[in-house]
Amino acid sequence: MTKLEIIDAIRKAINERLLINVPISISETDFGMSAYIQVYGMGKIRISDHSVYNFDRVMNEEHYHFQNVMKVLDFLIRDVEILYFPERYERFEREEIDEKFSSDYFMSEAAFREKFRTAKIQKVEPFTNKAGVEKVKVYFSYEIRVKRSYLRKIQ
Repeated sequence: MTKLEIIDAIRKAINERLLINVPISISETDFGMSAYIQVYGMGKIRISDHSVYNFDRVMNEEHYHFQNVMKVLDFLIRDVEILYFPERYERFEREEIDEKFSSDYFMSEAAFREKFRTAKIQKVEPFTNKAGVEKVKVYFSYEIRVKRSYLRKIQ
C-alpha cells in the first residue's frame, strides 16, 4: 500500500468504527511525509515515515509509523476516540513498583551494602582506579514506587 492508500484506509476504518468523518492533514517535507489527526485543544496524532526529535512533538503527540500503522490500527482508532470523545473514558491512578538498574563504584561490597540495604546485587567486578586504589563496580537493582495514570473506557 502507498502512504496515501494507508491514510485513506485509516480514514475509512475510523469512519466505520466511530461513525465520524475525521479530517486528516498531510505534510511533506525534506524529512518525509506525515499525516495528522488533530482536535484543537485536545491533542494530535501523527503518522509518519520518519523519526521525531522535537521535544514538544515527542511529548505532546501520539506517534505511529506508516510502516506498521495498519498492524496497530485498533490502538490508533482508540486514540482517535479519546480525542473526539473524552467523556467515554475515565482516568484512574495506580501505585506500582518498578525495578530500576544501576551501577556504581565502591570501596567494597560491604560499603555498598551499608549505603543500599534493600538493593539486589546483580554482579560485582573488581576495579582498580587510575590512582591504583582497588574498588569494586557493583551492578544492582532496586525497587521504587511510582504512581501511574491510566485511562479506561466507561461501560
